[in-house]
Amino acid sequence: MEEDIYTAYSRGKLMLAGEYMVLAGSKSLSVPLNFGQKLTISYNADGPHEVLWKTFEGESQPIEFNFPIEDIDQQRYKPEGERGYLLRLLRSARKINKEFLSEKGLYVAESVLDTGLKPGFGQSSSLISNIAYWANVDVYRLNRLMSKGSGYDLATARVESAITYVKKCPEPDIQQVIIAPEIIDKLFLIHLNKKENSEKSISLYLKLLMTKKKAVASMNAIVDKMVVAKSVSEYGKLMEEHDKLLSGVLRRKTIKDLYFRDFKGWIKSSGAWGGDYILALTGEDEKSVKAYFTEKGFKQVIKLNELMV
Repeated sequence: MEEDIYTAYSRGKLMLAGEYMVLAGSKSLSVPLNFGQKLTISYNADGPHEVLWKTFEGESQPIEFNFPIEDIDQQRYKPEGERGYLLRLLRSARKINKEFLSEKGLYVAESVLDTGLKPGFGQSSSLISNIAYWANVDVYRLNRLMSKGSGYDLATARVESAITYVKKCPEPDIQQVIIAPEIIDKLFLIHLNKKENSEKSISLYLKLLMTKKKAVASMNAIVDKMVVAKSVSEYGKLMEEHDKLLSGVLRRKTIKDLYFRDFKGWIKSSGAWGGDYILALTGEDEKSVKAYFTEKGFKQVIKLNELMV
């Protein structure tokens, strides 16, 4: 008989400051979002010794994969795509915890993605987090087997407020913080209709990363000031300082210099530079902000406080 044995839920995330530099040991600032991914595990002792994985997204039919335990343990078996990624996750978790999936029987894993959980908002990190919960393994150790990323998104998936995060081994430094509501109320997230591969962006940054101690110190100072900023203009100037710092490190023009010089406010890239989203901060009203970006061809403009926990 099948019975539920485990449930986990991890949130989506958005980084507000510290892109790339967090890999070099700087502070980052991020917020958990009000959508995420739920994982429910059922077990049937009479079934075959395998994992039946089902991913549910919206109203579409679930995506299903079967993973016999011998396939998980067979290192030479390396399928591509989503199947391959899930197999690597299960294999890595089992590598860390030898007891994971050791009890013979059928494990039915149902992963349900909330509306809004798209790539860039923590689709992968919330999945890694949930599997780490299920397998009873250290989430940062599991992440190191899966990604070159800092792990800030794993920390953000498991909190209810904004955090600063510093990559350290074996445990990162995580501090819960509060960003002034009047600042959050004036922040907008704009979709640029593009997609930047996060892993490729990380690899590019690591090639540029030589000795960045001065830049790390500068980023730490910016993040510390962002956390205590009280006014829109104060936070906006820090956003501008943030992107100028990264512009020098990455040897690329800021997104505002490239496309939005006439914007009445401050703009910074969000996540991978040249990627999906930007953050805009302004004293202008919501209608004016949406009109500005719509005229430039960007129709997906969201107030940040509508996404946050």
